[in-house]
Amino acid sequence: MSSEITDAVQVIRILFDGTDLFLRVAGVGIKPLKQLAKLIVGILAREKMEGKTSMKNLLKRGGDMHVFKFPEEQLKKVEAMAKKYGILFSRLPDFNKDGMREIAFHAESLPRMNALIEKLKEGQVMGLGEYMQEASDKDIDKFYEETRQGRTEGMEKAGKEAGGTQRNTGDRAYSVSGMGTGKKPEWMDTGYLKMKDIEALPLDKRLDVLNHYQSGEHDPITITSKLITKETEDYVVVRLPRQTGKFIHIPKEDFFFPDGSRTALAFLKKKEEMKIYTEHGEEMMRMTGNEIYHGYFDQCQYPYRHGA
Repeated sequence: MSSEITDAVQVIRILFDGTDLFLRVAGVGIKPLKQLAKLIVGILAREKMEGKTSMKNLLKRGGDMHVFKFPEEQLKKVEAMAKKYGILFSRLPDFNKDGMREIAFHAESLPRMNALIEKLKEGQVMGLGEYMQEASDKDIDKFYEETRQGRTEGMEKAGKEAGGTQRNTGDRAYSVSGMGTGKKPEWMDTGYLKMKDIEALPLDKRLDVLNHYQSGEHDPITITSKLITKETEDYVVVRLPRQTGKFIHIPKEDFFFPDGSRTALAFLKKKEEMKIYTEHGEEMMRMTGNEIYHGYFDQCQYPYRHGA
């Protein structure tokens, strides 16, 4: 499972205003990846409100981006020179207030950017990962929420002006899958859980799915709704496939049920011991997540659906 994901290079897929956009990121861990996704969505929303398309156009080119960092007093000069050199760029938020500013540009423009730097005699090129290291999670969260709120208010205002014909799509306007090389994971090949189902999840949940999948510590399983017998604040009770009286409790943080889907996605911790209960909630036995996976789910991945 872990071999299907490239650790060195992640691919974030973003669905924005009906357009698929992709961002390639090298050397960024899962937690920074979540924040980077929020940052990009925030920039797209901000530029949308400002009537700009710079970040969107960068992502349309494949999203392989670098960052140029330079003294803040040179901002107007750098932007003017970038336009002169034909470098498409997007201004990044100034989070750390250190007297420096950053713009993102596509990797294909690196030779022209180097020529700009030589002419300017200042600044340096860095990766998105380095830029993220200088930004706090709190600042990124605030930027994301403010731009999303501003976009929502703008859409509501436009809807009123248009006689209420517009509607707020919320987080579903954005999609992040990030499945590395683009090869579908096993649970996507079953035919019972589609990418559109994953895209129905909120942004943070979609990134949690990626986190679980990439960790190598979980076995992914798909579960039809009729196997779900009870849901509490902390866990979901699931009947084991093709069993009449065996149930497991899956923690909520490991369970994902997209709106509108009849199939849920869950992850079993491979090495963690789980209790198997009777229908009356009495403990029958204990098995590791991996043993449960191979004993009850792995066998029926093909051709059975996890709902028998």
